[in-house]
Amino acid sequence: TGTSAFALGDEGGDGANSSVIPAFYLSTSAGENMSWGIGVSPTYGSETKFSDTFIGRFSATGSKIEQKNFNPSFAYRLSDSVRFGVGLNYAQNDTQVTKFIASNRGAGGSATVTSGAFVTGLPYTIIGVDNGAGGAVTDFTAVGSANNTAGTIFVATGAGTGTGTASKAHFDAALATKLNVDGNATGYNLGMMIDASDSTRFGISYRSKLEFDTKGKISVGTSTGDVTAKFSTPANWSLAMEHTLENGQTKILADY
Repeated sequence: TGTSAFALGDEGGDGANSSVIPAFYLSTSAGENMSWGIGVSPTYGSETKFSDTFIGRFSATGSKIEQKNFNPSFAYRLSDSVRFGVGLNYAQNDTQVTKFIASNRGAGGSATVTSGAFVTGLPYTIIGVDNGAGGAVTDFTAVGSANNTAGTIFVATGAGTGTGTASKAHFDAALATKLNVDGNATGYNLGMMIDASDSTRFGISYRSKLEFDTKGKISVGTSTGDVTAKFSTPANWSLAMEHTLENGQTKILADY
């Protein structure tokens, strides 16, 4: 196996796409030292689409990942210089992947070929020298095989005669495949802001790992079935600094 009758392919065109990325944030005071808010925003997103003749079509022709995050949060001022916040993350993920799968069930929809229909130059694996019902015996050595033993792989030098059969040891069909799953996950986020001086402050934030248990459909050619998939998005943290220069109009920002 591994021999292919397919053309190599091309660059597949421009795989990038333009997308609208919506976001919404609202916050309000809940007292002298407290506030609450909600944010709706994408945390992950990507979309690519290549042509069906893309050289990498057996890896992927397209992908689309949409992940929306709903984040109600609460903040509290611990002192004049320290503020702390906590939030709940509810994320919805929708993932689509398209590609082609190489198959040996092209012409006739079967991987088995009867002698007389071998294609010169393509490899086959011997199944049997006849049809098991008294049909004419095939001499596979006449079409490129070293012997007539079942399981022997040979490259056909002719169409062959008799009723012997062999399985295709090459790919002659490309089956369009599409995976579409969706699911949700919950997590949390934490943050703290510290005023080190009148001109300098630091912030640190942490967003927890999200573990998704998704369900959906997968189609391969004309066949469709149910599929489940588990995956996670990593936890992340960041450290930031803001400093205002003496002129009061210029700020230096940095984050890690």
